[in-house]
Amino acid sequence: MRRLVRAVHPDLFASGPAGASAVNDESLKTIQGVLDAVTKSRVIPDAGIKRLKFYVRDAAAPEGVRVVTQNFKTTGGDCRNLVAKQLKELFSAVGVSPEFRWNEGDWTHDPESATNARNRGDVAKGWDLYPAARSHADAKSAASSSSSRFSSDRDDVPRDETKRRADLHGALKVNDKLFEAIAAVPWIPEPVGDDRVRAINDEIVPRLEKEGWRVSRDVIERIWRGERDDASVMDGVDAASGLALSAIVRHSRNFDRAYGKPNKPRVNFYPKPPPSADDGTR
Repeated sequence: MRRLVRAVHPDLFASGPAGASAVNDESLKTIQGVLDAVTKSRVIPDAGIKRLKFYVRDAAAPEGVRVVTQNFKTTGGDCRNLVAKQLKELFSAVGVSPEFRWNEGDWTHDPESATNARNRGDVAKGWDLYPAARSHADAKSAASSSSSRFSSDRDDVPRDETKRRADLHGALKVNDKLFEAIAAVPWIPEPVGDDRVRAINDEIVPRLEKEGWRVSRDVIERIWRGERDDASVMDGVDAASGLALSAIVRHSRNFDRAYGKPNKPRVNFYPKPPPSADDGTR
């Protein structure tokens, strides 16, 4: 589930195509509703068929984006095998590892435990990367509850989430030129471009890290050496930093398409400054 969220997170499509972010958001919420019914509320999901649609980044597709669709069916009974099969098919179509399994105790029909589960904060594993979907599911549960605490939580979610997304989108946009500069390093020739590469390593990357983006040297070097898998570079970092690294990958793909592989691959990604005239070197 983590890999699916990383691949189709709505924030990845904040700049387009038009409507893609909202479409991915709604489809993730649909899956979240089924998983929370099973693992959190301990009830059998209602019978129905939902049409899922996801926009996915794909360098080989026109404009770098393709669309994945799926009819997601629940029977109103214990359909754990059907749901697992559909999720595996969806993972494969999106381009992530087609692995899924239920935990022990899932599909245990015990609706009386739902309140305690909510109070504990039980959620389907993997959704901590996508709090918007969890909030959506909690809000649906709260709609039928007389608890004022759940109602106030529900009312606060949309405003907070909207502001968070707007702030993140703004920060990604402001720093996009810096992400592009980082992506360009493999195409900067040695040694004539070493001053620029040193500035990127010594000024741009530290500035981003100081601002809270976890853009580690190791991951950036993997991108410079050819890594183009969004899920791989986003693994283990917070969602915002993952989107920053994904932006660097996106610019790298653009350079790949525009210029092909560098004519002469850069050997040294961390050039040292030349000795100065006053350091005793002759």
